[in-house]
Parts: sequence; structure tokens; C-alpha cells
Amino acid sequence: MNSSYEARDQRMSTYLTKAKQLQLTFDEFTIQQIPISENARADALASLGSTTTSGSKLIPIVHLMSPTIQEAEVLTPVNHGRSWMEPIFNYLQVDILPGDRSEARKIKAKAVKFCIIYGKLYKKLFTGPYLRCVTPRESYNVLKSLHYEECGNHSGARSLSNRAIITRYYWPTMRSDSQNHVKSCKLPAAPGGVVYMLVLTDYFTKWVEVGAYQQVRDIEVRDIEVRDFVWKNIIYRFGVLWEIVTDNGSQFISYNFKNLCDKYGIKLSFLTPCYPQANGQTESTNKTIVNTLKK
Repeated sequence: MNSSYEARDQRMSTYLTKAKQLQLTFDEFTIQQIPISENARADALASLGSTTTSGSKLIPIVHLMSPTIQEAEVLTPVNHGRSWMEPIFNYLQVDILPGDRSEARKIKAKAVKFCIIYGKLYKKLFTGPYLRCVTPRESYNVLKSLHYEECGNHSGARSLSNRAIITRYYWPTMRSDSQNHVKSCKLPAAPGGVVYMLVLTDYFTKWVEVGAYQQVRDIEVRDIEVRDFVWKNIIYRFGVLWEIVTDNGSQFISYNFKNLCDKYGIKLSFLTPCYPQANGQTESTNKTIVNTLKK
């Protein structure tokens, strides 16, 4: 304090700075060194059990929950804006309405469909239990729990909003929030790291065979995998095909796949880029599979 010694340790330097700040709060400040023989109380506190020379058996101990040099954390209040429930809640609870007559009339009409139970706002339903009303911040947590976490299955927007209603929650923008939530969702990787699928559809029976594959060296599905899929899942199970209609993908115009078709006398037909609608059956099947995976 009087610059007789130097505080080299970082912790001691922090305490020294704190002490000098406290020094400025006093009108008069002096430091006096007390001999050990006259400092029996501090010595008794240090030994925690020694008897003081004054005869007192009590040693006051102050427990500090945190170091005095620790800066207090300042929390900045976050303004989440006015909740959609506030006008309805205020009207039902204390009969407060906005000054604007048109707005007050709208709130009165909306409030008929709501009620307050144990300090919480609920939406009335005629065919089931009441729905707990939640704020926009709480609604995000509800959608996150239903879509991602233990109860989640990465369902579509309509299914997600319906599940929120089934779990007894309500807010006005449920549909649009569910759509935005689903659009921002990234599906987790499937077991085995598969990211692509190969689909073959029978034009007569509409029977579908699907195979899932990994991405190898920036290649979606390799020609060897297409050849093995047709052999194991189609020819081996249902017999030799008469014709295969496909696009001009490199997997289907490769030597390996053409050799398989020539070997078994399968007619291989390709779609022209100017008329891709000819493969509409496959596109319809792909859409159905993708929609099923999103639910």
C-alpha cells in the first residue's frame, strides 16, 4: 500500500488494486504494523482453536461466497417485445383495454375464446381440453422439443403444428412458425452415412424397390451399385425385365450397366433432355418417398 513491497503475483496485484480503490473512499487512511505479541486475536483466528489472551473463547468467522476481487456479473435486461397474450390477459384479469376503440373491440371478441386458470392463459376448446397459451420464446422451445429432441421425429410442418396442439399448446402463428421451423431443419445423417437412394418402379403394378447408398469420391451412386441393385433386387426376385426406362445419368449409360442389360436381353431406353416428363412415374414415386421421409 505504501510501495514498500512489490506485488508480483497476479492475484496479489488484483487485491492491491482493490485495496487502493477502497482507500479512496476514506477521508483519512493510515497503515500501522502491529507486533505479533499484540495480535493475539488474529493469531487465534489463524490457528482456529487457540485461546486468545483476552480470555474470549469466541472467534468470529465470516464466510465469503466469492472472492472480493471477483467482479459482479451485470445482466443486461432483454426486451422480447410485447407478447400477443398481454392485451387478452389484461382484459380478462383486470378489465384493461387499449384507448383505441377498434383495437378494444377486437380484444373483446378474442377474449371470449380464452380464460385464465391459476394465473395462466388458456384457449378454450369445445371438443377437448383447454390449450396452454405460450409466448413466442416459449413456442420456439415447444417446436424444438417436438421436432429435434427425444419426442421429435423431424416431421413436416402440418404434422408438427398438429403435434403442438395435441400436447396442449397454442399460439396464433402455429402454422407459419412450423413451416419456417421445418424449412430451417437439417435432417440428421442416416445410419451408415447413406445420403442417396436408387428407385425402381414397376409401371404396371406400381411396385417400388429402393436402395440407399453412400457418397463415394463425390459420386452419387456408382454404376457397379446400380448393376448389383438391379440384379439382386429385381432380376433375382422377380425375373428378367423387358425394358428399363431411365434418364441419361452416368450410372445408367456406363459400360457395366449396359453390359448387364445386353447379357439378359433387357431393352434399355433413355429419356431425352427435352422431354423429361416421360419418366413421370419415377418422379411421382420419388416425391412420395421424400414426403414420407419428412413426416
